[in-house]
Parts: sequence; structure tokens; C-alpha cells
Amino acid sequence: MTNDFHNRAAAIFGTREGTVAWPYGLETPHPRRSGLSRERLAKATAHAEAAQHTIVEWAERHGLRYSRTGCCQLWLLRKVSRTCPIGTCRNNGGRDYVWLDHVNGWLRDSRPAALTSAPYATEYDAEHPEIRECLATDERLRAAFGPGWYGHGTKQIVLWRTDRIDDVEPAALPS
Repeated sequence: MTNDFHNRAAAIFGTREGTVAWPYGLETPHPRRSGLSRERLAKATAHAEAAQHTIVEWAERHGLRYSRTGCCQLWLLRKVSRTCPIGTCRNNGGRDYVWLDHVNGWLRDSRPAALTSAPYATEYDAEHPEIRECLATDERLRAAFGPGWYGHGTKQIVLWRTDRIDDVEPAALPS
């Protein structure tokens, strides 16, 4: 990782022990701890690096920073970034929305602005009952669907607030 890219990624995700604090699914596999063959490790590393570049460029394009507290549309509708009270979250400890798998929260100007998720189920679109229910909670919410950076047969869903971001597309890996 070049110093320039490290600094750009650190500005979005923060650091931990001098390295970028990548969220789950974006970490570069560790050669000794991964248990992967040399060939599979090279493939997994190439995927992780492509995903890292994709998500950093996507976040920069939209002026976003990662938030570890982002969890569900209730978080997204808050004025400030705070975790949901126990039992109220639509994702953690509350109603389990399957489409909120591998969810990441995103801030703009230090306020909740978007959520990305990567569910393994690919039938999600704007007409899916869970998505319609979510969008119906607030007229400022919009959703976009498409291929994403996570991989492993997942589809990316982006949920965002139109009063904080005009338009957002999924962060798709280059073909």
C-alpha cells in the first residue's frame, strides 16, 4: 500500500496500531494466519486490495467517512452518530433485516448519511417488502442496488438520506 493510499484510507476508516482500521471484509489476509494456499492467498489479497481501492474512491467521491456505529435506518435518521439503544435497533438485537448483512455506516459532515450492506440473498430491489418498509419510514431515504465490493456472491444495497447526499451508486469492483 502506498503512503498516499494509506493516508487516504486512514482519513476514511481511521487507524489501529499504525495501519488502516478496515471494517470486516476489507482486511488484507495475513499470510501466516489465513491458512490459505499460496495461490488462494494471492487471489484473496488481490480481491481485498481491489475492494479497498474501490471503497476508498467511492467514499471520497461522496465525501463520506466510515462510522463503526452505523447499524440500521434508525441510526441513519439520527442527527448524530450513536448506536441504537438496546432492543430498538432494526439490525442488532431488534428485528433482524437479512438485507443488513455486512452493514457499514457512513458519515458526511460528522452526521449519518448512508448505509451500505452486502446480503448473500440477491432478490433485493426497491419492491422487496423489507426495503419498501424501510423506505416508507422517512421520505428522505432512498436506495440503490447493484454489484458491490464485498464479493462472495453478494449484492450491494446503499441506503442514504437525500438531505445529506443527492445521489449515491453502489461501489462496484471494476470488471
